[in-house]
Parts: sequence; C-alpha cells; structure tokens
Amino acid sequence: MTIFKLYILLCLFLLTESQEISKKCICGHVRDQTQCQNSGFCIWENGVCVLRSAHTYIQENQEQITCKNFAEEDCRLQKQCGFYLGHCVNFVNCLVFNKDECQKSSYRCVSDGGMCVEILECNNYKTETGCANQNQNGRYCFWVQEKEKKCRDVILCEELPKYLLSHIICKQALDGCTVNELGYGCMGQKDQCTQYQKEFQCFESKSKSQNCFWDSKNDKCVEKMCENLNFSQDYECKSYLSQCTTNGIHCVQRKQCSDAENKYGCVTDAQGNKCEYHNNQCKIKSCDTALDSLQNYQQCQDYDNKLDCVSSENGGCKQRPQTCEGYANQIDCYSIEIQDCVWYNDKCEKRTFKQIVRNMEIVWVNLVVVVKRHHNLVMTFYKKNFVNLIIINKDAFGYKGCAHILNVIN
Repeated sequence: MTIFKLYILLCLFLLTESQEISKKCICGHVRDQTQCQNSGFCIWENGVCVLRSAHTYIQENQEQITCKNFAEEDCRLQKQCGFYLGHCVNFVNCLVFNKDECQKSSYRCVSDGGMCVEILECNNYKTETGCANQNQNGRYCFWVQEKEKKCRDVILCEELPKYLLSHIICKQALDGCTVNELGYGCMGQKDQCTQYQKEFQCFESKSKSQNCFWDSKNDKCVEKMCENLNFSQDYECKSYLSQCTTNGIHCVQRKQCSDAENKYGCVTDAQGNKCEYHNNQCKIKSCDTALDSLQNYQQCQDYDNKLDCVSSENGGCKQRPQTCEGYANQIDCYSIEIQDCVWYNDKCEKRTFKQIVRNMEIVWVNLVVVVKRHHNLVMTFYKKNFVNLIIINKDAFGYKGCAHILNVIN
C-alpha cells in the first residue's frame, strides 16, 4: 500500500517534461468509476479509467494557475482544487490525500478509515468508518450490523450520531427528532409537551412547531398557551405569544380593551388598537381618554401622534371638530388653515365676507383716528374711500350698521 501511494504521488507532483504523461498515469490507477468520472480529466471507457483526450494543456495550465492563487481554507472549498503539502493544487482524486486530513484537503473528500474517498451516497460506503460520514446531500448514514453489513440512510432518530447535543441539531439532522434525556444523541419528539423531563428538550411536540414552554416556577414542560405563562407584564406575555396579555398575575388571552380587568393588561386589544386606562376602565385610546390635566393645544397634540386632538372646554382633550364653532380656545381656532376659522368676540367662527368687512371696519376706524391726529387732508382722503366702501357693501352691514359706522367717522 505504501509503495502504491508513493507511486501515485510521484506521478502527480514530480515535475516532468510532459504533464500529459503524469495524468495518464493517475487515470490508469483509478479503479472506481465514480472517482474516475469526478476527476475532471479522466473518463470511464470499457471498464477502465483513461485520460479524456479533449482535456487540453491550455485548460489544465489555466486551472493550475487559478488553484495556486487560493489560500488553504479557500482552496479546500474549490471543486477543482485541493490543498496538499502546503500548496493549493489541481484536484485529481481523494486518494492522493492523507487519510487523516481528507476534509482539510478538500470538501469533496472524507476518510473511510483506510484512505481518503470522495463523499458518496450512504449505500456506496463500504466500511463502517466511511459510513460515519454524511452523504452528498449532507444527511447522516447508519451502519447496519447484520449478517450482510451495509451502510444506508438514517431513518430513525436513535440512529443519528451520539455527538449531536441539542434539539436544533437533532431536528436539522432528521425532522421529528430532539435531543434525548442524557443531553447527547437523539430521540423522537413526544406527543405532549408534558412528557419532556428536561428543559433542553422542551421546544416542540410531535407534528407541531415551537409549542412547548419550560415553566421554571414549577420546573416542568408545558404547552405554550396564555394560561400557562406566569408573567405579570403585557410585554412579557407578548414576547412568548402575541395573542397574550396579562391580568397582573399570569397571562390571559388578549381580547378587547374593555375586557382588561386592570391597567397591567390595558395596552393593546386583539386588533392592535391602543388601550388607555381611564376613570377605572380600560377603553380604546382616543382624545376623550386624555387626562384632564392636559390644558392646551400642544399638550393635546402630543397625547398621541396617531390622533388629532385639540383642547376641550373643561380640561382634557377632544377630537378635532369639523366646524370652527367646535373649538374652545383661540390657539386651537387658528391651528389648521384649511378650516379658515377666525377668533371673534371670544369664540371661534368660520371666516365670512361679513367677518372680513367687520375686521376692515376696525382697521379703517383705527386708521382714521390716527390720521385725524396728524393731517386733515390725509384723513379726508381715507374717510372718503372708507365711506365708499361702506356704501358699496351696505347689504352686508344693513341700514343700522352703515349709520353706525358713518357716525363713527364723521
């Protein structure tokens, strides 16, 4: 066996005048059809492994240069390369690598106990050591100790390797498995969560997903449902099951805001609406549930950024009114331009033509008074124009209104 390996190594690595001769040598010593076909430059013909004639020197030379550029870890991950004796070289066959460094040399190789071989399907491994490897799909194999010893795919959780140490690893290896009570090796998942004895097993029961929960207070595995979760805060219950809130002692099913018995569970309802504990009752959060201590427009706006609240007449907040008359304070009255409201005589009104003229009356009267103090000519000019404005808009003022205004400025 030692002479055979040396012969292969000499054929592969010694510099000769003809690279073609070296590869013919390697192909000729491969006895397995699968390994021959996977070499990249050999083909199986008439029961013999021979060099593929179409494999040109240029292609080989380019591949060799490419492999030389890879560091060790990157080299072993390339299909066409292998790491050997400190260098990244063309991958020829797993046989050339040391049996104790198969995986370090190429991801394609594993040890069968005697030599490096290419990763195979489970039923193609011929030794118990080789069967300890995974197959080409990453699945585990099982060595059958019967009259006819053979390797096959794992079909039972208990057949998985003993070095698997957790629920997640066992489940990934074969669906429906978890780690056994010893903490190493795998077993089938139980029908009920309560059948698990250890916390490291308490994840899910058969045919379900993540449905078990370890009750640390009572030191047992239980079904993950609201009533089995002993948490006094809403966020704690919600972190395990989104449909759960708390009654202050343990978790309960999240329903409507009005179903919450105290402030601990008064956070959100089953539809996702915010809840607010107001006057000893849990209600859907609205402008009406704001505290009476909120006294102005800005405080009410800050109450909730998804609500549009304004200050109310007796403290607290209310929903923004549809009409100007619904505002209680001057700042609120002018808070939204599109409503076109105006504060007049200590109340909010819709801005109208009559209101505009009233404002003009005040402006003009004040202006005329100021002008009278300074210059009679200027006063007369403004007076004349204002009188004309009043006459033009007499329908808006009415007879008494006009008389009053004219009396003021005369």
